[in-house]
Amino acid sequence: MFDAPQPTPAVPWYIHPAEAPLAWQRLADGVFGFGFVVVNVDNGPGHGPQDPYYRRPLERGLATTTAGYVNVGYGQRPWDDVLEEVEQWQQWYGIHDIMLDCVPSQDHQGAWSVEWIDALRDAGVEHVIANPGVVPTRRLVETADVTCVAEAAWQDYAHLQMPEWLQAVSPHKQWHLVHGVPPEHLASVPALAASRGAHFSWATDRGLPNPWDVLPAPYADCHPELVKAR
Repeated sequence: MFDAPQPTPAVPWYIHPAEAPLAWQRLADGVFGFGFVVVNVDNGPGHGPQDPYYRRPLERGLATTTAGYVNVGYGQRPWDDVLEEVEQWQQWYGIHDIMLDCVPSQDHQGAWSVEWIDALRDAGVEHVIANPGVVPTRRLVETADVTCVAEAAWQDYAHLQMPEWLQAVSPHKQWHLVHGVPPEHLASVPALAASRGAHFSWATDRGLPNPWDVLPAPYADCHPELVKAR
């Protein structure tokens, strides 16, 4: 999963199957060549036991590694709630890779502890992706399989500098996410991310509040109605 020799696109796939069926079909067929995608039913696995819109494509299988979204609330969510959602991803959708979102950048903030990652592996999670969105503690980067060390708007990312220790610790474990990128700069982001040590990256011209629910302009043919509407 995480040992591809070249920088690889990895995507917060927060796209509803009913809104973009062609995009989901291409994802299932492996057309995009993504390293992994993170699926988010409703800020997590949803209210189950299964969402029929998601059950069908996930049961058929996707031609890329798929992680389930779990929000840890910057350390405020209790461990039992996090574990329950992880188990729901496993039981409802057969997903055994997890992306923890809103992870504190420092250890022992609120209920959060880096030991959660080892506990999730003990609970059957195969790969843990952590998303603090900024450079966190060295221990977090060393413990997670992949860490999103930069989730930023283009105007900030364009001037971002990463600490030297990060590349030494995680030559194949960094993920960068960039939103609000001017269309003329989209094609240059992967090389820029790679030069800063990212093994995985994703860039979109979409902006806040949710830049990840529609694919960026180069993929507009996957859901022309949505792109036109937004």
